[in-house]
Amino acid sequence: MAKKAKSPTGEIERLLDERRQVEQWLERLDTATDKTPHQVRAKVRSDYQERLDAIFGQLQGFRDELTEALDQQKRRRDDLVKQEAEASETLAEAELRHGVGEFDKDKWSELRGEILQSVDSVREDLKAVEEEIAGLEEAVASVAEPSAGAQVPDQEEAPAEVSGVEVVEAETEAEPAAADVGEASESEPAETDDFDELAFLKSVTDHESPVPRPSGSHRIGERVSTQDLASPMDVVEPRDEDKDRSPRESLAVGAEGVKPVDHPQGQPTKGSRQKTVKCGECGTLNLPSEWYCERCGAELASV
Repeated sequence: MAKKAKSPTGEIERLLDERRQVEQWLERLDTATDKTPHQVRAKVRSDYQERLDAIFGQLQGFRDELTEALDQQKRRRDDLVKQEAEASETLAEAELRHGVGEFDKDKWSELRGEILQSVDSVREDLKAVEEEIAGLEEAVASVAEPSAGAQVPDQEEAPAEVSGVEVVEAETEAEPAAADVGEASESEPAETDDFDELAFLKSVTDHESPVPRPSGSHRIGERVSTQDLASPMDVVEPRDEDKDRSPRESLAVGAEGVKPVDHPQGQPTKGSRQKTVKCGECGTLNLPSEWYCERCGAELASV
């Protein structure tokens, strides 16, 4: 049996275990909440850090040996993998020869036992080499860089504080934006459902040609009345049965092609009360519920 090369993994494992223990002490020192004086805590921390530095120095001395041992174990693993493949191929060949009748049952049983024993041995060696390689790779990685020690928690806390500040600033910027939206919505004029009188008059007089207002008109902003739009020859005196009609009903009956407009919801209707509202244009008395003069069509509210 070939003599195995001396492996430094035993000493490496001892140093790695010692380093892990010192690192745990440093972590517990950082989280301790006792009332130990600051100078005492600093002294203990310095002692642990010196131990870590010494352990790392010893691990550095094994770097070349670890690298060489790792390469050697990887080469041995490749050889074992090749041996396993060859043994499996030999077993398949013997099984085929037995199947065609070259090997009898006794010969096949003998060859099969020997080959399987060889395969099992190779696989056990391969498993041990894989474990050795894993330990050497961990040791090489540990020697490559020193331990971070107690600096790791400080590096993790800084980003957390920065992220908290960024969140607060983001929320502060979002509040003025929401206030601007609220002010914009309040400044928008509210829509109303008031009756559009100008649209009603326009719908009634669209079929007639507009004429200039008389020069004697003295009210500024007064709406165009049916008297201004019609010539004196076209004015027809209302009949007796038409006197009680509202301006809208009279227009719907007397004008061709004019579609009657229904009273909007909530508008007052004609009643049996006396005519007490006098038109400022023609002097005709109208019911208090009427909006326009039943004779000339002038708006009673603006008279």
